Amino acid sequence: MNCTVKNLSDAGAKLFGDNFLDIPDDFDLLMDGFEKRHCVVRWRKLKEIGIEFV
Repeated sequence: MNCTVKNLSDAGAKLFGDNFLDIPDDFDLLMDGFEKRHCVVRWRKLKEIGIEFV
């Protein structure tokens, strides 16, 4: 799934996309095709999601 990363910090980020309702509660985020970070969902809406890096 493609998304836009906003509010990026060392602890986490806010992601914007088309539909986050089917995203699992934890996943790997691949940023710009280089850096992979494991994430846990802290909150979600239809088109945005708050994640914490673990």
